Amino acid sequence: MYKEHLAFDTPADDVKIWRYMDFLKFVDIINRNKLFFPTADRLGDPFEGSYPKAYIDYFNSNIDKIFIPSTWDIIDRDKAPKQFKSARKYARKIVAISCWNMQHEESAALWKIYTNTIVGIAIQTTIGKLKESLKKEIRDIHIGKVEYIDYYSDFPSNQLTGDYVLKVFLYKGKSYEFESEVRMIIRLPELKKDKEGNYKIISKHEGYEVTINPEILIDNIYVSPTCEKWEKRIVEETLLRYGLVKKVHQSKLGSSPIF
Repeated sequence: MYKEHLAFDTPADDVKIWRYMDFLKFVDIINRNKLFFPTADRLGDPFEGSYPKAYIDYFNSNIDKIFIPSTWDIIDRDKAPKQFKSARKYARKIVAISCWNMQHEESAALWKIYTNTIVGIAIQTTIGKLKESLKKEIRDIHIGKVEYIDYYSDFPSNQLTGDYVLKVFLYKGKSYEFESEVRMIIRLPELKKDKEGNYKIISKHEGYEVTINPEILIDNIYVSPTCEKWEKRIVEETLLRYGLVKKVHQSKLGSSPIF
């Protein structure tokens, strides 16, 4: 279910958000009531989970102030910066993310990027409905607005407070500002019980399937600007088959221009 995170900037419940996808992914969501969260290392951006340089410089210069002396009884002080670097990089494999667009109207750029078929789908909802749709999910889901930074010159706004392991996954490079992104974030790994009754970490994740309620989640459905009438009809018939009474809108970006 949704859980507040003190280090996250979570938009108000009435803020409108969008998720763009192809038709098959949409059918999978409404068929299984599941939303797949890929791990951060599978999102395609090598900077996912990367800490700003200013933070790393601060951390390495103040490591003896940040940690109590007894820390070095279990960690080699000389190797600590390198070990912490490895740990930060490994976090990309145990944090899973669902990305949403936060703006009032459709995004022409995101239609092109995330709908690689003629029949593209955009789910439109709100932050409040997103939270409510997660009530049957057993794991904690956090929601936060992405902050766009220059990794080499900007110091993060939320320095060392809160759960920084997760907060860092709300940073992206400034070249992505057009995405106006809001993220749902879940911390992995899961634990598996072995024959001896001990719990072991499952580290080889591709992601995590989060339980959602499509009836609550979906406010409106839009089909891509290039979608034909018969394709829109297939989307409508598919919704009826799954018992979802939702209005299917044709994207406004496919409207004829006025000269």
